[in-house]
Parts: sequence; C-alpha cells; structure tokens
Amino acid sequence: MPKINVVVRPCGTSNAFSTPDIYICSELIGELVEKGLPKAIFPIILHELAHSLMRLWKIGDFSDEDMADEFATVIMAIASPDSVNELARWFDGMDQKSEAVLKTAVNSRHSMSKVRAENMRRLLKNPQSAIAKWSRLMEPHLKKQRLP
Repeated sequence: MPKINVVVRPCGTSNAFSTPDIYICSELIGELVEKGLPKAIFPIILHELAHSLMRLWKIGDFSDEDMADEFATVIMAIASPDSVNELARWFDGMDQKSEAVLKTAVNSRHSMSKVRAENMRRLLKNPQSAIAKWSRLMEPHLKKQRLP
C-alpha cells in the first residue's frame, strides 16, 4: 500500500476529503458522536482511501463517489457491517431539500444521501460481486509478500 497520512483537523465544516492524504474534519467526528453514530467514521475514512488509491493507481475516475462508497462498503461488510449501517442512518437523517440545493450550488458528485444509504444496504446484503470486482482492481497494485 502507498503511504497515505490520515489527518484530523478543524475545517469549519462537517466533511472529509483526500489529496491523496486523508483529512477528516473534527466537525464531522463531533457530529457523528453527537448523533450516536461514532462507527460511521470508519467507512468514511475508507471512502476517502478509495479516492486516494483510485488516484494513485489510476483506477477509473478517482472522483467517482459511488465507486468510493462501494469500496468502503465492501471492506466494512467484512470487517464491521454495523459501521456501514451507522453511516446509512446518518445519510437517512440528511435534509433532502437542503441537500438538493447544496448539490446544485457546489456541483457535488455525490449521489443523494438516501440513494447512498440504499446502495450501502443493498451491498451489505450481497457483497460478493463487489468484493470480486475490487479484488481484481487492486490485485495488480498490491505487492506480494514472502512468507518466512
């Protein structure tokens, strides 16, 4: 894996992004904790990791938000499905009207939060094809380690 730093810092907004280093805004962590959804941070970090890997390894369009969601959901389906369910609940709580206005104003590439939540729940029920897809995409980039 390439070296990618994860930085938590105040940003003035509840967000996360990658450059390919990953930046988690402390406001996002505070919001998730306040809403009782602290595990949701894990798939968010993996979503940003997907953007970083897609950029560094030239996999598809590194700004493809749905593909980054898929990567995060696939990893967390194996490691911690509860964290994906928490993130889906956070998405369910978004104000759709405000989100639509903001999406238009800033030209966001994210799908609407309700759609993202539905996609995550669907993937959690049957992650096998997405796991196979991501295994194929990542395999050429992962170094084989020798066993002692």
